[in-house]
Amino acid sequence: MIRYYVTDRRQGDILRFAERAIRDGVDLIQVREKDLPARQLFELVCGIRDLAKGGKTRVLVNDRLDVSLASDVEGVHLPGNGLPPDRVRPFVKLLGVSVHTIEELVGHADSRSDDFEVRIDDFS
Repeated sequence: MIRYYVTDRRQGDILRFAERAIRDGVDLIQVREKDLPARQLFELVCGIRDLAKGGKTRVLVNDRLDVSLASDVEGVHLPGNGLPPDRVRPFVKLLGVSVHTIEELVGHADSRSDDFEVRIDDFS
């Protein structure tokens, strides 16, 4: 089981929440602040990266390969309608992809260009 924390600054101080998640042993933090300008997102990601340094928690940036690379974090999490995972894979250590349908899940499982999928919708 992967313990996974997704940021949401509407809930409060992200750095404080990330620090707590890291202390509590979360495996992955996905920085999912879609509306932040690139520089602000970069600074936030670097802050979380610095908090996680030396521990087991890895940091992913939602849908921003450029910010992931510039901040030197482990990877990126792509939305289902984002960049093709097989094109992103060579640039990151860790790649996550959201899926919304059974077909997307099967397609990603067949390609194995990602490390994990996050199921968003109930397929039943």
